[in-house]
Formats: sequence, C-alpha cells, structure tokens
Amino acid sequence: MPRHKANTGSGQQLLADFQTAFVSAATIEAAKYEATRSEDELIDHLSAVSSGTYLNPGNLSSDMQADLTRSSLDTHIKKVQARQLDSMNAQQLKQLLDEDRTMYIGRKISVRVLNPRSEAVESVWFDQRAGFRSGTTKKQKITGVVQDVLLDRNALILKPTLSGRLLNTSLENYMVYVIDPDTLMPMVEFTLL
Repeated sequence: MPRHKANTGSGQQLLADFQTAFVSAATIEAAKYEATRSEDELIDHLSAVSSGTYLNPGNLSSDMQADLTRSSLDTHIKKVQARQLDSMNAQQLKQLLDEDRTMYIGRKISVRVLNPRSEAVESVWFDQRAGFRSGTTKKQKITGVVQDVLLDRNALILKPTLSGRLLNTSLENYMVYVIDPDTLMPMVEFTLL
C-alpha cells in the first residue's frame, strides 16, 4: 500500500508511523500474554482435577471433558492468533520501515520535546580517548538530518547539523525516542525542514 512518493511525507506522518508500530507491538505482546495465561490456567485446572493422582481422561465426567475440550481449543486458537498477528506485523512493519527510510533518511528535521522531564533525546559523543559515550540531553529542541528510522526500537537517529557540531565537535548523533512506553503517547513533535 504505497502511500507516498519519495521525499514527501510530513513530521506528523512519521510520528503516526512510530505510534502505529508501537501500538501494534503492544497488541501482539498482549495477545501472546493472553495465550500463555490461558494455557497456564488450563494446566493448573487439570492439575487440580487430578488431585495429586495420575490424570486419566476416563476418570473425568463427560461434562468436564467437554468443558476441558472447549478450554483447550480456546487456548490453542489464542496461540495461533498470536502467531498470526506476529507474522502479519512483521510484514507490515518491514513495509512501513522501508517506506519511511526511503522517505525520511537524509532529510532535515526539527524535533521538539513535549515534556521537559522526559528522556526523549540522548546525545551520542565520540572522541579518540574515551570512545563512544551517551547521555540524556536537556535540550527541548534539536535539529538534524535523519540517519535512520528504527520503528521497531522506537528511535530516530539524527546527525546534528553543522552549526550544532561547531561548538560540540565530538557530538556524533542524537537518538530520539519517540513514543512513551507508559502512556503510548508521543514524547516529541517532528517538523520537516
């Protein structure tokens, strides 16, 4: 479903793509959790029914066998659905990631942090003596050129502009974390320049 031509798009669309990827991943994790919970509940029930003796289906009433069959089928359906969601998400995420990389890598973007207390932007520094190091930045607005879009990691990598590197020659990149994992809301706002 191509929705953009190369070098189009907007800051709002990029932000929406991060939200889509994050919510999709959260949905899959919830489906996997529910499938595991359902299976564990069924196994616990079977253990309780056996009362510490060897579990023999012939010792179960026909009503109990029917209930257990329904529960087992439900558990297996949930497991298959979780796998299907995971597979569909992987395909959709790859397509969205390919589109976003084509559309945004190499483009200049301004990032505004929405909550000053959030740790949405991390600076990555490099020098010959210390190697790479990173730390959260207190800047509320940064500008850079998109180096990579990592939808699956909730991160955008920016190369600081030349003016941003004049005073900070060791500054290599900014890592921008887009979606707050606790609220599923954006921590930043993008504007393409």
